[in-house]
Amino acid sequence: MRITKEQSDILNSFTCERFRKNPKNFDSMKEFKSNRGTQLINYLINVGKDEEYENQTAYYIIKNNYGKPLMFFSLKCGSLFEPLTNLDENPDYQRMIVILQAIVNAKDDPENAAKANELIEGFFKDNNINFDDAIQLIRRALQKKKNRYARKDKQLALDEIKEENENISRVLRVHPGIELMHFCTNDLMKDYWYTLGMNRHKMGEVLYWHFIVPVYAEIQKIVGCEYAFLFAADISEDGSLVNYYDNILKFKKKLDIGTTKPFYDFACEFMCQEINQILSEREIFFNNFNDDIEDAV
Repeated sequence: MRITKEQSDILNSFTCERFRKNPKNFDSMKEFKSNRGTQLINYLINVGKDEEYENQTAYYIIKNNYGKPLMFFSLKCGSLFEPLTNLDENPDYQRMIVILQAIVNAKDDPENAAKANELIEGFFKDNNINFDDAIQLIRRALQKKKNRYARKDKQLALDEIKEENENISRVLRVHPGIELMHFCTNDLMKDYWYTLGMNRHKMGEVLYWHFIVPVYAEIQKIVGCEYAFLFAADISEDGSLVNYYDNILKFKKKLDIGTTKPFYDFACEFMCQEINQILSEREIFFNNFNDDIEDAV
């Protein structure tokens, strides 16, 4: 069942603002405690204030209508990328080699024909394809890939000669992103949270979807921004934090997308999600915020 008007009114009575908008926001951290986020709080107090005023990182605080801090988080611009791969590392190339070999083996050996047909069906979606035609198609595709990679290698070599900066990392494609950092809720306000009639959801979960996700949408109005991402500092044996980010906040461990990882985030796990998908998930979240009446009965 969708979130009720009463629940929405409560959330709308809260505020989310940059720390520097009100100097008292930093003082309010005296009323903030988090057993899991002690290091995050210390970082905010000792380092975050300078980062906030120097525009290195944007720090936000979420407060209830009495001005009590519920949560803080920070955002920073970043980029994601698809890496350049060698031809031998390309999965499509490897798959075509396997299929080509299976076709060649099956041509004079009926026992291998079934395996070849299965591979061909997955690649061409056609069980009745002629072996000779399939070989020619795959060989042409392989040659195109070789030519494409040869051009790419030439362009790479020319760029390395032209570019004087040796610290440039060359990638196939770059995706603009926004990094979610220092996501931390106030343990001292959790008893208060459960008096608000939103017991089905934890405080951080609701505040993320209500306040943080709309910031992603606002950023997209100003500049191209395709992904939101984070580094999960999960030291638990069962991966509970990564599971939380995955199941509750919908971040995924995408293995085909990479990014730069600073020393600060070593031993953390990179997770990301397309912002357009996150905005869709937000609608789903609030449309299913409460149990259906039938379920409650």
